[in-house]
Amino acid sequence: MKNHAALKPILAGLAVFALVLCIAGAVSGVTHRQTIESERAQFAARADSLAAQISRELEVTVATIQAGASAVRLSGDTNGDVLRDRLYAFLEDGDLLSSSPAIRNVGLVMNGAFGAESPDAPRFPLVGIYPDTNSRLIGADLSFSPERMAAIDYAIETGQAGVGRRITLLSGIPGVFFAQPIYAPGEVPTEIDTRRRQTVGLIVAVLATDSFMINALSDIDLRGIDFEVHDLGSEASDAPVLGTETLLASSRLDKMDYKELSPDARLIAVAPSALQRDVTIGGHVWRILLVPKTGAASQHGGYVALIIGCVGFFLAALSGFASYQKFSQAVLLKSRVDERTHDLQTAYSQIAKQANEDSLTGLGNRRSLTIAIQSMIEGQSHRAGKSIAAVHIDLDRFKQINDTMGHAGGDFILRHVADIIRRSFPNETFCARVGGDEFTAALVIEDRNVADLEAAAARLVDACSQPVTFDGRPCRFGASVGIATQSLASVEPKELLVNADLALYRAKEDGRGRIQLFSPEIQAEVVAHKERADDILRAIDAGDEFVPFFQPQICCITGNLYGVEALARWVHPKLGILPPSEFIPIAEDLDVVAKIDRLVLESAIYVMNRAEGEGHFVAHLSTNLSFSRLMEGDFTSSISNLPKCNCAISFEILESIFLDDEQGPAMWNIDSIRDAGMEVQIDDFGSGRASVVALTRVAPSRMKIDRELVAPIAEYEERRRLVQSIVEIGKVLEIGVTAEGVETPAQAQLLRDMGCDVLQGYLFAPPLSEAELMAYLRRGQFATPAFG
Repeated sequence: MKNHAALKPILAGLAVFALVLCIAGAVSGVTHRQTIESERAQFAARADSLAAQISRELEVTVATIQAGASAVRLSGDTNGDVLRDRLYAFLEDGDLLSSSPAIRNVGLVMNGAFGAESPDAPRFPLVGIYPDTNSRLIGADLSFSPERMAAIDYAIETGQAGVGRRITLLSGIPGVFFAQPIYAPGEVPTEIDTRRRQTVGLIVAVLATDSFMINALSDIDLRGIDFEVHDLGSEASDAPVLGTETLLASSRLDKMDYKELSPDARLIAVAPSALQRDVTIGGHVWRILLVPKTGAASQHGGYVALIIGCVGFFLAALSGFASYQKFSQAVLLKSRVDERTHDLQTAYSQIAKQANEDSLTGLGNRRSLTIAIQSMIEGQSHRAGKSIAAVHIDLDRFKQINDTMGHAGGDFILRHVADIIRRSFPNETFCARVGGDEFTAALVIEDRNVADLEAAAARLVDACSQPVTFDGRPCRFGASVGIATQSLASVEPKELLVNADLALYRAKEDGRGRIQLFSPEIQAEVVAHKERADDILRAIDAGDEFVPFFQPQICCITGNLYGVEALARWVHPKLGILPPSEFIPIAEDLDVVAKIDRLVLESAIYVMNRAEGEGHFVAHLSTNLSFSRLMEGDFTSSISNLPKCNCAISFEILESIFLDDEQGPAMWNIDSIRDAGMEVQIDDFGSGRASVVALTRVAPSRMKIDRELVAPIAEYEERRRLVQSIVEIGKVLEIGVTAEGVETPAQAQLLRDMGCDVLQGYLFAPPLSEAELMAYLRRGQFATPAFG
């Protein structure tokens, strides 16, 4: 009995110990579950942050590519070379690739099916790539690349940025291909086949996913977490097959090194417990998989230690305190998650603001302008007698400000103009910056009442003509304005903006600093201009429509043929023979005058060789040299590759091309003409601004007196003295003198008496076709009897 009595306190102690252990175990179990739930909540929150950050960076990347497409489409052109140059200028001016370092390059792809009757088997050649690190790819047809065609097809069909399947870059790392369509001006059709024909081309870009992830996750806490990003393609399934062929990025690869990647245990895709988040971009789904790092120890792993060491109520209390700590940490974690969520929401708001606002001026951008016009239509739909007006504003001489005062000066002027626009129009006007130095104001007005609108535009033009001071220096610029209106009952926003742009184009053509209202006549002229431009490009491709006509040049001393000048003519298949005035201004806009020059000269050389083959040797052949061709980078190689010819070839340079820079490309190319054994002449001397100093610098072999100076010499003594002075300058400088526009024997006799050595004009012959020149050479009678 005593033994039993002695056991009671021991049993009681054991019971108390067991009770304490149970209590401690229960408390520790609850704490452990709270810890696991807290860690899971933290893990899920970090997964949300990771997905949100990747989605944000993708939106910024897509916005960059879309901005490039918008800048290119502004020109309304369909020529690949013009679009490529505009894209390059846009990327360089904005330095956009610096803000998106993951974009390896941006290119321009043309649509081979543009305007075709059938879009079957379209071609998508690459005509430009920036920066020029893969120039060997120029001309590559992307229709043979399934990875890229998936993005191109999606972009054309939806009008949004398309993303292709995973590709491997030359460096061995994975990347993705983006494509953004450039549609022809006007409404984009809804039918797929028609839309393909109306797609001029696409802005394309290659994104290195390793650089993208490093940049996107630079401020995300990824300690204790491994992640992978996979491309699921255009249709995500619940259990897709994931492997190295779909892997875009992984934290388990050292320094993002994918060159030795093989399908092994490093792939998180094989872990069934991986947490996943999906991000949709360009018709593709990117799946983000996350797991805790292998061997990562829980910071709350004291469960066993608490059970074993819990020997009393003190440990139970300590365990309770630990539970309180975990609860506090869970509360703190939730607070941090809420704070991070707020930061992400703020970031999304900023992205939305950037997508709809011009960051420099605070005005809207092109995207928000379209939205604003649509809102005006909906808000005023119940009111009759109203119209919507679009006022398109373009700055004059803005490029000179950028060139002389730098981008800081240009930015100052743009902000200044934005303030003027705000002040010039009513408060309810929506103002936007839609291009580099282009602005548009949209507002509701009374039907057919544009007087107030013109007055506001006049105030704007006047304010822009006033000089402003930047950095102590005066800045002078101007503005041209185009205005278009449409009734609310039939308004088409895109057509309204295009009409305002056409009116602006006419205003700048008429001399700048002007205000022009849109009219159907303007539209008809622009359409005719475009048709003529398309016809010129077609004729250049044909190669046989731009031909030389030849005007003989007569030696004053012998009366014999000195040589011929090759003059450009366009043998149009429908309109007949057209003079340069019918095509050169448009060709200058297209920047193809140099190509026409080359075609005419090469054809003229072939004619000279055929004439020599018939026994009629022409000693001198001269041809006009346009400024654009003189400034060509490959001018030297182009003249060295001309067909062989026994006659002396001379290039006539207009006097209006004033050569101030002795070291510039123009002077270098003039020297290359002489190095190639050819001569340089100054054309239309006396009509421009060349000086005697310029003559000595260029050192031409001959100069031609302008026909406007020659015409009145028989009637006016002062004109005879002026022409005599030019002839004397030629003699002093040992430069031959040709007088052009000679039409009467009296003019010819006076010029010969003055000492002019070569004459050219209708007195001797008009410009002759090849057949007419051959007949002229066969007759052999060159000087007129009155002149002889």
